[in-house]
Amino acid sequence: MAMSLREVAYLCCSLLLLTLSNMSFAAFTSFFPPAMVGFGIRQTLIAPIFSAFMVAQLSTSMVSGALATRFGRQPVLCCGVCCVSVGPILFAFVPDIFTHQEWPQVIAFALCRMVMGVGGALVQTVTMSTLSDGVPAHRAR
Repeated sequence: MAMSLREVAYLCCSLLLLTLSNMSFAAFTSFFPPAMVGFGIRQTLIAPIFSAFMVAQLSTSMVSGALATRFGRQPVLCCGVCCVSVGPILFAFVPDIFTHQEWPQVIAFALCRMVMGVGGALVQTVTMSTLSDGVPAHRAR
């Protein structure tokens, strides 16, 4: 049984949303370490900042299904998209707010990365569950 045009469009939009919501992890990879050293952060503190995204994403993914069931998929998805959008914006302001203050920058950068990770987990869980319910005939694909 072939997918309808609506189902294909829904699948493409869902995959685009998943890609964009998790892209913030990869987007930081290329410039993150040299930029942090330029802000006065020791190299030993860069890895915890960088991994804060994955720790938050892993932790949130464990409860995101329950949150979507309790509060509804749409509010949880909107919250996830807001976190994914606001996290990088806050991240950009950290060096201007905490100029040459290593520990406040480390904490603020890690918190921003955690916000992005929480958003990524919420978006991923809700999008996948909505997609599986929206196209039940092709759930296994």
